[in-house]
Amino acid sequence: MKKELVSALSTVLSDTVVLKYKVQGAHWNVVGIDFHQFHAFFEEIYLEVDSAIDPIAEQIRTLGASAPFRLAEFSELSNIDQPVRIDSTSRALVQEIHTAIEIALKDIDHAFDLANQLGEQGVVGLLAQREDMLKKWRWQLESALAG
Repeated sequence: MKKELVSALSTVLSDTVVLKYKVQGAHWNVVGIDFHQFHAFFEEIYLEVDSAIDPIAEQIRTLGASAPFRLAEFSELSNIDQPVRIDSTSRALVQEIHTAIEIALKDIDHAFDLANQLGEQGVVGLLAQREDMLKKWRWQLESALAG
């Protein structure tokens, strides 16, 4: 069961890395009349997501496993798509990030359930924090899409 948790956390870590670069790419490439607003918004998201990478990797280490660290591993383990090219309008980028967050939330949920079953309260707490933050970003992205 602990191996399953390590595997699930490795997916969460990989999703987090892929999400960080997806949002940072949106920050770099967004175009349109609302450029400044979304350039700043995407920066806020990717910096927060980046701050979660190390704690997730360290939780994997506390379970006695090595954390993935190669880009190829992150790409392989993540469930978030990495399209070759996407539309750089703010609306398209917001939709792309929203979809990625939905996937990340599902993977966090799976890891959370496993950690709970094993009584790994430190992991549970970390995943609860990640879930809360991603739900905040999801709400804000949905609000942007509604406008």
